[in-house]
Amino acid sequence: MVKSSYFPNAPSTCGKTYYVAQKHPKASDNNPGTKNMPFRTISRAAAAVDMGDRIVIGAGTYREQIPVKRHGHQYVPGTIVTFMAAEGDRVWIKGSDVFSGRWEKAGGYAYRAKLPKELFKKGAYNPYALSCVVDDRKIVRPCKGKDLQETLGQVYVDGKALDQVGSDREVEEKRGAFIVSAGGREIIASCPDGKSPEGRPVELTMRAKCFQAEFAGAMFIQTTGLVAEHAAEPDPFCRCRPLSIRRNGRTGIIVRKTFHLPANTDWQCTLTGYWGPSYTDVKGEKMIENVADDTQAGTPEQLSVIEMRSDDSGRTWKPRPETRVLAAKKSCIGYFLDEQHNILVRHFIKSLRFSLDGDASPHRRQNMVQYSRDGGQTWSKAEKVDQQKMYYRMLKLRDGTILWPFTDNCAKTGYRACMGARIGKWRVDLNGVDWKYGGKLEAGHDGLDEPSACQLDDGRIFMIFRQSARAPAGVLLGKLYAVSGDNGRSWSTPKPLTYDDGKYVYSPEAMAEIVRAPKSGKIYAILNIINAPSGNCDPRQSLQIAELDQKSLCLKRRSVAIIDSKLEGQHYLVRFSNWATMIDRVTGNLVLFMKMHMSEHCPVRNGYDQNSYRYDIKLHG
Repeated sequence: MVKSSYFPNAPSTCGKTYYVAQKHPKASDNNPGTKNMPFRTISRAAAAVDMGDRIVIGAGTYREQIPVKRHGHQYVPGTIVTFMAAEGDRVWIKGSDVFSGRWEKAGGYAYRAKLPKELFKKGAYNPYALSCVVDDRKIVRPCKGKDLQETLGQVYVDGKALDQVGSDREVEEKRGAFIVSAGGREIIASCPDGKSPEGRPVELTMRAKCFQAEFAGAMFIQTTGLVAEHAAEPDPFCRCRPLSIRRNGRTGIIVRKTFHLPANTDWQCTLTGYWGPSYTDVKGEKMIENVADDTQAGTPEQLSVIEMRSDDSGRTWKPRPETRVLAAKKSCIGYFLDEQHNILVRHFIKSLRFSLDGDASPHRRQNMVQYSRDGGQTWSKAEKVDQQKMYYRMLKLRDGTILWPFTDNCAKTGYRACMGARIGKWRVDLNGVDWKYGGKLEAGHDGLDEPSACQLDDGRIFMIFRQSARAPAGVLLGKLYAVSGDNGRSWSTPKPLTYDDGKYVYSPEAMAEIVRAPKSGKIYAILNIINAPSGNCDPRQSLQIAELDQKSLCLKRRSVAIIDSKLEGQHYLVRFSNWATMIDRVTGNLVLFMKMHMSEHCPVRNGYDQNSYRYDIKLHG
């Protein structure tokens, strides 16, 4: 995993500055909060601030739930309260406490210990008695039956979260796992190395939040240069907890959300490529992906991309430092494994400072492809494909050809409103693919972008793409689709996506994806669905998945399920979009990777949860 390096970057403020330094010899909550007489806790400073003030925090780990009584106004940036680390200091705010209980052998790799007594005092907050199911948060202990529900409680060993499982047998057989006993009084845990937790750094989640707003609605604060984590419940200014579950009762589609990769800025809409990771071989669980490292200080032009490898179907990742390159030089890297020939394809964009005809446009780019027969250890010489176009995920068709969708600028308007696909055929010696242009579609507005394709049961190609706010007056904003009956050589006239009851599917200007579930063969669309027309890129407060009826080419309204959505306290311009997907070979589940980010129009972006999360989506069949 990429090592985080958090840095203070708070803007200047016109208000007062308060200081917190738990390690300062004169630190006390009875002090005035000056640099020489600092507070000991952040909570004390939070009680003193007014709009526009800032709190400078000295190095250390602060285990407290900070009550936020005052914050700023969304349209007046100078009024926002700032919590920031002192220059050069590392600051952690944790919703966990160090656990010093006694561990006893339980069986297999597992050890058991009693939960702290303070959790069971009258009126105490006890996350180990609360369900982590987003749509069913209620008391779940004690409970009956073999399978135990996962709780909001969490166990950390050596700073790493253990996986919460559903039975005693699982925790005894699996390393790095834990469970809350049926009686709710004990935790049973196994360390990643199989050894006893006794004498090791163990932390237990004890608090609901890191920042607790004492008012309704979104919080308008900034947190810079610090890490807030280990809270039991999701918090806009804290890394989300290691596990949350959404059952989607009506559809039965289950979504498990877990932590993926750290991030610290809003430079990128996504950390991974839009095309998602790829397996490197037809067998096994080894995967490859390129990730934007925005945990380092610098400008967007200095942002680097690093190749990541996984041996467990994308659950954990290790970087290959020698592959680090500047995003401005080599970006938008995607992978595609042709399982028929067991050849891995890599495509990327090489930015050109000057074109061959002397045009110095910074938007000039060269699309390149490479091939690997050894799982991405070595690559063939890069081959040029073309310039200008933006390519998306490749699709292997049943006749053996490869469909490679792209978008291009419309010759008439200059907007990215021209869509098409390259059709590729392997050379006889399999040393590369020869590409030819298929059919094209053009629109008089910027309404054909970010295409995603899937082959239907009857052999037709279904392509979905985003519609833009530049659509003519009277055209409702949503998603468009086109169909090809000749493997991409020609396309039908684009139509708006609707439900099976004929109603329009409202959606903002944002990407959509079409995928096939391997177990059932059903086709699903992933997109942001809203209740009323939108004239721009927002809102993207909720991300949904819905089954496509392959005959009518409509979404089945009753199949719509939520992948993730806005929580209380989050700003309304939070975005769930720009994800990447894969199919897990082991479970057969659809897996989606998505970074939390905010609209560029949002006044509160610093410190907001910018990390990347993994969503395991269990579909029907």
